[in-house]
Amino acid sequence: MASHHPPGARHWGSPSFRFVPNQFTDIKFRAEAKKGPLITFYCGYDNDRRIEKLPIRQALFFKDSVSKVPHLLFDPDDDEGSYNFRELIGAESRRDVEAEWEAFAAFKSWLEGGVYLNRQILSTHIDAYLLAEKLQSPGFKNAVMREILKMMPARKYDADLKETYRTIFANCQKSSPLRKLYFESASFWKFSFGEDGYVGGSNGELGLDSTSEKWLMLSLREHRERFCHCPLIEAPPASRLRKNRYPPPPECRDEEEEKLWCSQQHRPPSQPPTRPPTLRHRPRPICNCEKAPWEEPERFYVTG
Repeated sequence: MASHHPPGARHWGSPSFRFVPNQFTDIKFRAEAKKGPLITFYCGYDNDRRIEKLPIRQALFFKDSVSKVPHLLFDPDDDEGSYNFRELIGAESRRDVEAEWEAFAAFKSWLEGGVYLNRQILSTHIDAYLLAEKLQSPGFKNAVMREILKMMPARKYDADLKETYRTIFANCQKSSPLRKLYFESASFWKFSFGEDGYVGGSNGELGLDSTSEKWLMLSLREHRERFCHCPLIEAPPASRLRKNRYPPPPECRDEEEEKLWCSQQHRPPSQPPTRPPTLRHRPRPICNCEKAPWEEPERFYVTG
């Protein structure tokens, strides 16, 4: 049977989900877009000779983004149709936007060719995803997320992982798929959120400060409590003998434990213990924190 999937389609996880790297496969639309007005975004500084410009076809830009840039009916003259990149991303007062500018160049390339390529010289995939959220571009979000998910298994050992969590916490809404991915990964990596600081699991440490970054730690802890159903890592160890619980075998109990068990069962220590009935143990269900989030990629893609 012939396939009806668009060219370049690749399946991930759920058979009901399909990711298409090239969002604009309509040849007629692309031909018309190339005939339309050309808008230009510039990035530079006052009294600075170095002004960089990126021209983008208007129809392509508005195909997968939302902004206050006005629509043009024809090709502009001179500076008409040129827009400040800082104003586009809401960073008018910030001088250093080189990471976002490089990510914007990757966005332009993706618009024109349908393939996301970020060489990550100044900008990371995280920067590109945050730009996609500011531009409200669902297609670009998915293109960047696809690369993030491919690299996620090795992110636990990044030297700048702490800075990544700071950036995501400062810039992402609670509903952001990027925030959800990294916060769920923190639970999967068994990072502990203790009162004295953010202590990593047996294979690493994040090292957040319990004073200056307490809100980030609190958010991580709250997310894990909603996401994970395992006992809290910081919880004190349960008593070895509790009422109405079966004790360890007699040969494994010391004298004090034997007295405690006998007092709970209201019989003298000299009386031989009663053998508990044999229980049929059911397998423990797998908790959310025991599954790698990136193995279910369809949960982190968005619809247009």
